Amino acid sequence: MVKKTKSGFKKNTDSVSNAFSRSGMSMQEVESKLVDHGIQPSLQRIKLAQYLLGKADHPTAEQIYTWAQKELGKISLATVYNTLSTFIECGLIQEFKFPHLDQVIYDCRMDHHFHFVDTKSQRLHDVDSGSLRVQLKLPKKFLVEKFDIVFKGVIED
Repeated sequence: MVKKTKSGFKKNTDSVSNAFSRSGMSMQEVESKLVDHGIQPSLQRIKLAQYLLGKADHPTAEQIYTWAQKELGKISLATVYNTLSTFIECGLIQEFKFPHLDQVIYDCRMDHHFHFVDTKSQRLHDVDSGSLRVQLKLPKKFLVEKFDIVFKGVIED
């Protein structure tokens, strides 16, 4: 389902179309994905989306910018941030601000899921929401729209 957002972008809310694999996507597949989300494709948008949807693992804007400079040559940090904002607004990716990080991270996984931080490596891992059952006992006037859970620990070898 596609709906219009306050800024005029279309947001794809179909959870099936938001499920991305970690394998690389072709430029044609990425271009089609952008169009499906109401985003006008450009070479920079296609390449940034290709990186986010297929290669990156919870990157920061600075990490995306560093990658883009190597792959695309001349690109400004402002262009990266503007593109990320467009991708978020249209439902292609989401952003997370975690208390343990001083930066925003971007995630192409659009289904509801949680995160595990390996405190040894500081690496972030996805945790399926089905692996946890949460029961809230809040006053009826509290209408929860979304909640995020971050687990911290060490991944043993």
